[in-house]
Amino acid sequence: MIERRFVLGAISFILAAAGCAEKANPTAMESYVRKDRAISDRIMDAIQKDVALSDDAPNIQVLTVNGESTLYGSVDSELERSHVEQIAADADGVRGVTSRIKLSDQKVRTASRTTKPNQ
Repeated sequence: MIERRFVLGAISFILAAAGCAEKANPTAMESYVRKDRAISDRIMDAIQKDVALSDDAPNIQVLTVNGESTLYGSVDSELERSHVEQIAADADGVRGVTSRIKLSDQKVRTASRTTKPNQ
């Protein structure tokens, strides 16, 4: 009987501790979210301050989760896309970069017109 009470008490203690851990966990998550947001902000600031980039580049959006940054938006050229990706990769705290950056529609249309054979 004493062993049973001890086991039930231990189980109750473990469940209570797990409940406390769950309450403490959001604070840790908030810390990660703040760090990720700071990484995204550093990348976006660097992109906006870079005078070598076109007017489209400041429209790049950055989402960072666990130090992995994903870039969204459009730029004028492949060279510009590579430059933006390098800015992101060089930012403090970045563990990896995924680029979803596209060439702007105007440049894509111009490029497709120039690659078509003359009729």
